[in-house]
Amino acid sequence: MIDPKAKIEGELKTLSHEGRQLIEELKNGSVDLTAFSMKYGSWYTRALPAVEQLVSDRLEEFKNCHRPASGGEKTTTISTLLSIAGFPEGVRRTARITSVGLLGILVSIIESASSRLDSVLPNIRNLLQADMFASELDAAGDLLNNGHLRAAGVVAGVVLEGHLKTICLKNTIKLSKRKPTLSDYYQELYKAKVIGNSERTRLEHLSSLRNLCAHKGDREPNKQDVLDLIEGTQKVMAVVI
Repeated sequence: MIDPKAKIEGELKTLSHEGRQLIEELKNGSVDLTAFSMKYGSWYTRALPAVEQLVSDRLEEFKNCHRPASGGEKTTTISTLLSIAGFPEGVRRTARITSVGLLGILVSIIESASSRLDSVLPNIRNLLQADMFASELDAAGDLLNNGHLRAAGVVAGVVLEGHLKTICLKNTIKLSKRKPTLSDYYQELYKAKVIGNSERTRLEHLSSLRNLCAHKGDREPNKQDVLDLIEGTQKVMAVVI
């Protein structure tokens, strides 16, 4: 399994290296601004989400170094440089020198992101996991629409259990069982007062629907049972966070 921290650190190092290459290129008086604009635009597009996720307190500073000045201001930004390719050499030289410094700020912000990884990585994991769970619920919906009721219910149950496990970890709730069940998770969340009685009652109902789908019993699950399980799981994921 790929370590998320190592993967992000690798991407940040690549952004830093490419950014410093852009700085060296920009220092060259004969730089082709058209070619440079394409490479810089690609770099900035990849760097912006990293800053937004890892160093959001410097996001506006990052954007301000790049975007055109507003309100008739004369402030030079990197976007200014990229829009004056046909201007006299003296104007382009001044803009280029200023942009070297601005690009240096952008790279320094990217490089500072590595120090924030330990504190923000849990939130990134939660976002990635939420996307994964949503995709699996979509898959459960497709199974339901194609008549695979038990399979759809089992997938939804796995998503529900995974979400509750994540919430337990987030709240540092340790379960004594080596292999806890869905009911173990919501009972511990209730004991820790993370959820109230109404949420516990809803989860008991969803757990019974999951068991109906996962195990042979007195009756077969019907379409409404599975639909209730899928929609109920979606509601729990929106409320129990």
